[in-house]
Amino acid sequence: MIRSNDVMNKHLNLFSYEDPELYEEENLFESTQAPWFYHITHLLDLKKEDFLNIKSIVENEKKRGNDYNHILDIIDYKTYSDIMRKINNNMKNALSVYLFSCKYFLNKYSKNTESNGHVHFVFVFGNNTADLDSVCSSIVYSFFLYIWYCLKSKTTKEKNSDILKFFIPIINIKRSDMKLKVLINWWLEKCEIQNPEEILVFNDDKNLLEVLKCDNKYDICFVDFNDFEPNSM
Repeated sequence: MIRSNDVMNKHLNLFSYEDPELYEEENLFESTQAPWFYHITHLLDLKKEDFLNIKSIVENEKKRGNDYNHILDIIDYKTYSDIMRKINNNMKNALSVYLFSCKYFLNKYSKNTESNGHVHFVFVFGNNTADLDSVCSSIVYSFFLYIWYCLKSKTTKEKNSDILKFFIPIINIKRSDMKLKVLINWWLEKCEIQNPEEILVFNDDKNLLEVLKCDNKYDICFVDFNDFEPNSM
């Protein structure tokens, strides 16, 4: 029988995080870390120096006043939003802009993948029930990874030499099944996301399937207790 204390400790470990300022580079990644910490260190290749630089950037921006306290202000998300809204002016908030940009860039770079050698995708899959928590997790976690990617970009001097990465939430059902997901549609409506079938990426998306043919063009993250199922797509 598993004791409640053991379960509690196991769940606490999911959120453990060591301040990089307190650890040497070789020891920083040896202790048990939260899944998100594993992803940002491996997918973004973050080193101790990067964490310290990001920490310094955030602290310096906060000292400027209330206008710079939000993380989206620090990564200058408004400029990104303005560019996306020139393409589609129906986006009402930061999240809808992000979701539109995911599908837009997947469509743009999925063709001729070999010629787009500087582009790399990270697909975030929820489980194939596509219930509310799974869809929320894949969307928000993708946005979270994107924010860290932008923070790292602010510390990189030679930005043009970096691989261009896109973090894309995948709704792990067919597009035609979306109309059956009442709770998800309700949540998206509350988030002011209109026409979800048009703005989200589903597991039968032709551009997604095209990229998945090239093993070196993408990484995959699983959320909400998901695991790889070969027949799920």
